[in-house]
Amino acid sequence: MALHELNVYCQASGAKINTNKTTMAVFGASQATPSTWGFHEAGNSYKVLGVLLGKLAEVCNRKTWENILNKIESQLNVWRLRNLTLKGKVLVINALCISKLVHALTVTDLPGDILSKLKAIFSHFLWKREKGLVSHATLIGDHGAGGLGLIDIYTKKKSLRLKIIKKYLDSSFTAPWKDFVIPTLRGLGHFGDYNLCQMLPRSLFSALDPFEREVLEGWWSLRPWVSAEPKSLQQSLKVPLRFNPDLMGGGPGSGERMFSDTFERAGISTIGDLLDGSGNYDIVRVRTLFRSRGVLFRRAVVLRLAGRIRESILRNWGSFLEGSSSGGDPGAERDVGFVLVDGTRFFGLSECSTKRIYRILIVGAFRRPAVERTWARTFPALTITSIWANMFNWYTAPKRLYGV
Repeated sequence: MALHELNVYCQASGAKINTNKTTMAVFGASQATPSTWGFHEAGNSYKVLGVLLGKLAEVCNRKTWENILNKIESQLNVWRLRNLTLKGKVLVINALCISKLVHALTVTDLPGDILSKLKAIFSHFLWKREKGLVSHATLIGDHGAGGLGLIDIYTKKKSLRLKIIKKYLDSSFTAPWKDFVIPTLRGLGHFGDYNLCQMLPRSLFSALDPFEREVLEGWWSLRPWVSAEPKSLQQSLKVPLRFNPDLMGGGPGSGERMFSDTFERAGISTIGDLLDGSGNYDIVRVRTLFRSRGVLFRRAVVLRLAGRIRESILRNWGSFLEGSSSGGDPGAERDVGFVLVDGTRFFGLSECSTKRIYRILIVGAFRRPAVERTWARTFPALTITSIWANMFNWYTAPKRLYGV
């Protein structure tokens, strides 16, 4: 049947299948009869765009990364013959080496030992020794902050993984693989897609497939800088309270929780559990739920926490919680949305490029140089930013301008 369809296509288009360059792979429990189809047989693995696929996924994945490691080492061995500056070496890594990783990082998981080997190879290229003179966590920063803009592989991987989340949340994007994401999200909690509103403990990811785990770890890292954006009152009522960074007192990345486990024992787990039938915040209902479930609580503590949660809810989603049941788009109940906060600007998650996401995530991985503390004491009249700007200008300008 498959060959018949190929023949029909060839007759209609004028194209012709080159059997000498065509490889056939058999899936499932069926066994192919050798030399029946006239194609090369793939065996246990075959290569597609540089990535090995086959029956033994873990073995193919490791061979893929080992091949990439060998290519990178061979390329860097050639560049070691050149008398490159540190900045030039960083440029070689970013432009020639990281580009070899992007496709594989997009479609397959990155084992931890391979990541360690990649870092060791880059460190040896930069410093001619295993341990660098400057921390890797500092080199990945911008020039204005004391770094050299070295691309961090781990952060790059997370930013690429988040493309999966972006496409999954985009209702206009249709793909069969979305059906396989739904059971994974439902297995993490009781809220379905709304589990993405939470920063769930990483221990819940341990039983997942490595690729799925990397996707959710990437989302876990970005979530403090992303705000849930309900499109209707019905949707806002389903937003969970626990592990929700939108309900943390100190802002993104503060880690200051405003939701106690005591509320969950009282049956309060979503925003809707805090509201009455008209969509108004009801503190009397909250106290009643505590008493009806027999949950012991200190009245002053519960009232204080409930008040802080109320303020945060109104600040984030007050437009839907003003007593009206008709706010927002009634047809958008299933399309949970998120907005990325980049400084003072807001972007829809689906509109954010991988580069923008990487720039935000790298802030958490960057470590400021220790010398800045000495500068602050020695040059109190100067800002750290201006000092780095002067150093960068001196480093990049022709030496003759400075008479050295």
